[in-house]
Amino acid sequence: MIEEWVDKKTMNSCHDVCIVNGVTPGIQYKELVKPYIDMSIKGWVWYQGENNSANDCILGSSARKSGYACLQLALIESWRAAWSAIPGTTDPLAPFGIVALPESGNLGHPENIGTMRLAQTGGYGVLPNAKMPNTFLVQSYDLDDPYLKMFDSCWTSGCCYPNNVDYSLVMYDGRQNLQCTDETSGKQLSCDDCATRCSSVCE
Repeated sequence: MIEEWVDKKTMNSCHDVCIVNGVTPGIQYKELVKPYIDMSIKGWVWYQGENNSANDCILGSSARKSGYACLQLALIESWRAAWSAIPGTTDPLAPFGIVALPESGNLGHPENIGTMRLAQTGGYGVLPNAKMPNTFLVQSYDLDDPYLKMFDSCWTSGCCYPNNVDYSLVMYDGRQNLQCTDETSGKQLSCDDCATRCSSVCE
């Protein structure tokens, strides 16, 4: 969630932000952004947004200070300001690339993707724009997860990742009688075998 990647001041500059269960505003900023602000960098490439797209968050408009679009613009401005606070370090207009989210893949949400892509540009539809100078948009395509396809039956049967339980715990949670299918041979596998296979490709 983009709300995790901005500080409190930046968050408060926008309304209709998306706070859902399990999201701690500013946590990624505190742990993965702030510690590196004293480094000089050349720019950023930002690939984020699937969770905002999936959780019925307001994607909004930067002009109206609303939702994801507002936070995207505010994040860029705040990161540039933080990294360039000491003159002669990071350029105050260092390039900022945004990866346009693909509609495919196991995290894609085709029903929201058009609005999401618009929000990624602050609501302007193009990068760069008047409010987001020296930015660029990167088109992306997701070919889906080959491991998910190979072991689809293991996943959908609940053997590998049931009810958000870590797959490494699956074989001990009373699901030993579940079965899934080996995608290559068509042979039935026990849930223990499935969990072992899934853990071997997911670790």
